[in-house]
Amino acid sequence: METESFIVHKEWTNSVIECNPINERILKIRIAAKPRNISDVQIYAPTNSSSEEDIGEFYDALDDVLENTEKRDYIIVQGDWNCQIGSDTYEDWKGTVGKFGLRRTNERGERALEFAERYKLVIANTLFPHKKSRLVTWHAPNGRDHLQLDYIMVTSKLRTSLLQRVTRVYPGADIGSDHELLMAGVSLKLRKTKNKEVIRLHYDVDKLQDPAIAEQFRATVGGKFGPLMLIENIQEQVAEFTKQMNETASEVLGKRKKPQKP
Repeated sequence: METESFIVHKEWTNSVIECNPINERILKIRIAAKPRNISDVQIYAPTNSSSEEDIGEFYDALDDVLENTEKRDYIIVQGDWNCQIGSDTYEDWKGTVGKFGLRRTNERGERALEFAERYKLVIANTLFPHKKSRLVTWHAPNGRDHLQLDYIMVTSKLRTSLLQRVTRVYPGADIGSDHELLMAGVSLKLRKTKNKEVIRLHYDVDKLQDPAIAEQFRATVGGKFGPLMLIENIQEQVAEFTKQMNETASEVLGKRKKPQKP
């Protein structure tokens, strides 16, 4: 199964508010910016061989993400949509799609358009005229079919902030994929987030040198791992894992005592 990830420039790290994996197909990052924060969702849609049930589950999960996104945020939803959105839809979907999609829109493309319209998104890489090599995002193994399957959807309010020169495919980029690198340029200012105060708990880990205590710690932790596998939500699973580890450390090891001053 494919998984999604973000690569964040080191100068942006202090602007990241949160990064949450939703499932194996959807990942969300929130970035502090001016005048509004940015919620960026990376997706990998089911392929044409997937069932309608899989497609439905994907869009249900994606709907849930956007419904729970801060309403004032600028929204970007990008990735491999595994659909085709052509220029034939421009007249019927003005404000959602541009004139520069490739080929004809298929059924799954129409579903993606419905999603975009529902959340007032515009498909950035269909807005500007570029030569075909800068619009094609995927090359079939047969060497004959060259399609536009990847799209970057942005909040319609960002349309005037999109940079035409940058918003395109970069053919030949070495990314180890049969997909081409697709980028959208947006003119925005980022801002640093305030560092949250982190409460550090110091446990008496020296006790683990005692084989009996080490075995007790392993047994206690091991007994708590089973129920974690029943939690499907990744965020809840991580939170519960952290809670159980802290409870076990507190119970078995206790807090480390500060050394007394002579």
